[in-house]
Amino acid sequence: AKLHLSKALNAARTLYGERSIKTCYVMQDVGSMHEQLQEYDQALDTFTLVWEIQDQHYGRQHPDMVSTHLAIARIYFALGDDEKTQENVFAVTDLLQSHASSNNSNSNGGGAVEGAEARALLGESVLRQGRVDEAIENFQIAVDAYSSLYGEESQQVDELLQRLIEVCISTHRYEEAIVHLKRRIVVLRANRFLPKGERALALAHEQLARVNVAADHPSVALNELQAALSIYRRVHGRQHRRVRNMEAKIRRHRQEFHEVAANKFDDDDDDDDDDGDSVDGGDYVLDHDDDGDRKDSTTTTTTLESSRSRPSLHIDVTRADDQKKQQKLPNESSLDDGALVSESNGGVLRTPGKRRQHHASDGMDLTPHTKQALDALDDLDFSVDSI
Repeated sequence: AKLHLSKALNAARTLYGERSIKTCYVMQDVGSMHEQLQEYDQALDTFTLVWEIQDQHYGRQHPDMVSTHLAIARIYFALGDDEKTQENVFAVTDLLQSHASSNNSNSNGGGAVEGAEARALLGESVLRQGRVDEAIENFQIAVDAYSSLYGEESQQVDELLQRLIEVCISTHRYEEAIVHLKRRIVVLRANRFLPKGERALALAHEQLARVNVAADHPSVALNELQAALSIYRRVHGRQHRRVRNMEAKIRRHRQEFHEVAANKFDDDDDDDDDDGDSVDGGDYVLDHDDDGDRKDSTTTTTTLESSRSRPSLHIDVTRADDQKKQQKLPNESSLDDGALVSESNGGVLRTPGKRRQHHASDGMDLTPHTKQALDALDDLDFSVDSI
């Protein structure tokens, strides 16, 4: 091809002259060939001559100057000269703006293709200078321009979205990268029936999962990995190595997600403890008695708190047993009709004894000494019962 173009250029020079506009058209093809072969010095010389001829015949405001300035900008960018690159890119955008409503627009939509390419090239140039915000802005303008020209599902949109995503990730702009990745997934989903389309879609879901992990969205990342797994299963089957690797990756990420959640819960509990709030009823503190033995102060505190909040559960078993016997005694057939239940003394039930005999002798004529002895014996009976 190089040989044929050289012969064509020599023939044009012979037929039309060195600086003929027809010779200029052949020169453009020769310059493009040098650019593709990365012979940038020869390409720059050729396009510089093309620009001079066009300027001589058409003037600097002619629409054909747009493609020439753009070619020179690409060559300067390849040579690492950002200043000259941006100078020619601005020449392209200025010409496009001045001819936006001109009737001389060609079939490519009035230079819209050159405009999109110029914005993408400007983005690369300013990015190389560290001007990230300007680069992202120009990339976004180029993506929208290509989308208007070729559709959202076009290859140009997909390629430039990839570049935009790379820039956002490398500069830790994860939320912006997520937005562009979601847009790219829509593009890939529309093209999934193309060769390797399903694989590209699955890889995009994996990339979106990684970005969500970096952006601290682990649950969303798991969903994206699951989407990639579904695609791999549909394409390769459940027993394929890629499917098994993805299943293992999902299990690992799910385990890490649960561990992070558990650690976060523990950290929240620690924060509560620092504020003075106790966990599970109180802080566990080992205290010492006066004799040096350790005791569990948590148990003691819990018992004290329980005694304040609940009524006493201590029951006088003896008194309760006394009450039960008092209720049952009148109905018990084993007792004598004359048996008496004495009043409780400290909760002890007294059975009939000498006091019953004493009462039986009340109607008898007893000497004072006998009565005094019986009274003393009766007192002794009471004292024994009370013990």
